[in-house]
Amino acid sequence: MVTREEIMERVEAGRDEWAERKEELRARFTDASRNAAVVDALGVSLIGAGVGTIVMSLVRRRRGALTYVVAACFIVAGLGFVGGGVWGRRTAHISEAEANVREQLASLDPIARAQVLKDMAGEQVAPFIHRNAPA
Repeated sequence: MVTREEIMERVEAGRDEWAERKEELRARFTDASRNAAVVDALGVSLIGAGVGTIVMSLVRRRRGALTYVVAACFIVAGLGFVGGGVWGRRTAHISEAEANVREQLASLDPIARAQVLKDMAGEQVAPFIHRNAPA
């Protein structure tokens, strides 16, 4: 039979082990919660749950409004997660590209910088000028 002292020793050993691994686990799950794939997977899962709820209600011939409201909430939340993740990655990519372009332009002399900006603006505006030009 296990004595009270042995139980207390095991509890203390478990606490010590938990204290050692606590920071490691916290770091691992914090990194996972910021991972774009996790957010996208959650969004797709919520969308799937909403669509699945609608399909099941149609198969079971239940036409209650609450079922469709819950399903719509799942779908909207899922779209929010997926769209927010995509929008965040797009914003980060644009910021990174802008920083790179600004860095490259800063390394040029003022006349070369003006020439590059003029050429880039011309390339961006050219399709609109040619489209609206009279034939």
